[in-house]
Amino acid sequence: MDSELRYENALKFTPIWLEAFVIFSIVWTFSPILSDSGKKELDARLRAKYESARTDFGLYQREKKRKVQEKNKEKSASLSK
Repeated sequence: MDSELRYENALKFTPIWLEAFVIFSIVWTFSPILSDSGKKELDARLRAKYESARTDFGLYQREKKRKVQEKNKEKSASLSK
């Protein structure tokens, strides 16, 4: 049971870690060669991408929670019969 929870938590946070790695890589790769206006544009684009990804992840979490609740209802209904 404990290993299942760890595995589920690892899967839950994998997209966040991957996103952080990509953003870190982009910033460290392009920041030294960009002008100030280029850095501001890169920042604006990365923030826009981050906001859209964050809302998608929230939607995923809500859907997952709803599916788990439906499964639990089905289990409880089958156990009560």
